[in-house]
Amino acid sequence: MPRPLDEDRLPLADALNLLLSEELDDPLNQILRLVGEGMAVSRSYLFQFRNDATSMDNTHEWCAPGVESQKDRLQNVPADSVPWWMERLHSGEGVVISELDDLPPEAREERELLKAQGIQALLVLPLRWSNGELCGFMGFDEVGGPRVWTERERGSLELIGEIAVRDLERRKLTRALRRTRDRLVRTEHIARVGGWEFNPSNGDTWWSDQALKILDVPLDRRPVTLFQFFQRMHPDDRERARRTTLKAFDNGESFRYEARLLPVDGRTRHLEIQGHPDETEEGDERVVGTVQDITERRRLQDELSQTHRLEALGQLTGGVAHDFGNLLSVILGATELILHETDEDDWRRADLMQIHRAAERGANLTAKLLSFSRWDTDRLQRIELNRLVGGMHRVLRSLLPANVSLEFELDDEVGEVEADGGRLEELVVNLALNARDAMEDRGEGTLQIATCVEYVEVPRLLGAHQTLTSGHYYVVRVEDDGTGMTPEVQEKVFETFFTTQPPDGGRGLGLSRALATVQEVGGGIQVESLPGVGSVLRVFLPAADRTSREGDAGPNDEGADPESS
Repeated sequence: MPRPLDEDRLPLADALNLLLSEELDDPLNQILRLVGEGMAVSRSYLFQFRNDATSMDNTHEWCAPGVESQKDRLQNVPADSVPWWMERLHSGEGVVISELDDLPPEAREERELLKAQGIQALLVLPLRWSNGELCGFMGFDEVGGPRVWTERERGSLELIGEIAVRDLERRKLTRALRRTRDRLVRTEHIARVGGWEFNPSNGDTWWSDQALKILDVPLDRRPVTLFQFFQRMHPDDRERARRTTLKAFDNGESFRYEARLLPVDGRTRHLEIQGHPDETEEGDERVVGTVQDITERRRLQDELSQTHRLEALGQLTGGVAHDFGNLLSVILGATELILHETDEDDWRRADLMQIHRAAERGANLTAKLLSFSRWDTDRLQRIELNRLVGGMHRVLRSLLPANVSLEFELDDEVGEVEADGGRLEELVVNLALNARDAMEDRGEGTLQIATCVEYVEVPRLLGAHQTLTSGHYYVVRVEDDGTGMTPEVQEKVFETFFTTQPPDGGRGLGLSRALATVQEVGGGIQVESLPGVGSVLRVFLPAADRTSREGDAGPNDEGADPESS
């Protein structure tokens, strides 16, 4: 028989001390041990409901020496498997059994469960959250024989149950707070937005981890005051930012401004700072706000602005070229009429011929200006790529110095592309001239021009704003062993007015028009270069017969890979 309970030994004070201890992450097992030993029961345990109280888990347990644990067996137990038990818990009465014969006939499931565990008597008390919702129960089993549970004993155990619930609730709120904080950190990281707070009464300034990351503040330089933040700003923005922030305390209005951060890594960053006047819980004034890295947004805005300027320039160029073309047409027509009426030995004929040739050159230049401004429509037609590239050997050879070798390698599998032949020839010439300039300082070199077939299995990113869709492409590969390009130059090669040439050095890289030519037909240009090694430019052009070739793609149909060439 179990020894009688010494009610004065109920460990209420010890249970409270355990909850207040900072050394234990989970004190409930220790509380169950203290209660079990103090009550001289066989087993004490705690169950928690989940899935809207449709199932339950035995989360904490203490067993007296020699008593078998049931915790592992009692996980994810369906609540409807003990209907009488659950009804008693919901009613708030709990389950008080001094011996198994006390169980009513409707508790058949419960009787079988208790017999299987060897339980002779038990006391089960419902546990509820602060809002009154049933969250679980605390139980005490006796396997040695019948036992009478007193009212004082039950009241004391209810108090311990309240202590246990408060600990569960505290840890539940702690987990929820941690999840909220983690979500906030992830959200700040994705949006590149950090939080900050400034208290003018004592100068305290708080920055979130993402804010400090945006400011690029080393660990050994923290914490950072608001005025130290102002010192990191560009001198032209510093005073405006300081006045705007401090003015918020006078007018109580929110503010937003942009400022440039002095570069730490050689790159100027643009920030957007927002703030709102507020009060602390103690009634002190403060400003809470956000700081966001908008460098990429500003870059895109600048690109859009440049695009609009280029569109306006193109319209102006097209208008002037169109009018100038009309004037040249009059000159060409007039000189042709005069030449037709002039004898071969007329001394004026040579001058007329020169005028006519100059007008024709002007007309050709005007045609190029109209093409640049999109006033004319590209004449797309099917072109045999190998025939076009191979036919340019003589032209390219004449453009290269004698100490630069020219090599061609054309893949027989390359077929037709749909493009403007003239602009395609201009593209190849432009790439060859860039390669020649890159090899000039070395005094010699080799220019290799090749074609191949490549199948793009999934959409591929070639660079900023360049994406190839899946399918077959014919590739023109232009490789030189010149000076190569730095990563900074590679980022700008497709900008319209970018050049590596000195002001009096003439033509720049000129790849913006080449890229436009290729992108208009659904292709792209990939640039690979290393300083001192050379450059490889791969021009991707959709195969005109790509639909009929889709079934030909195989694991080895990858064409020339840039890393294997």
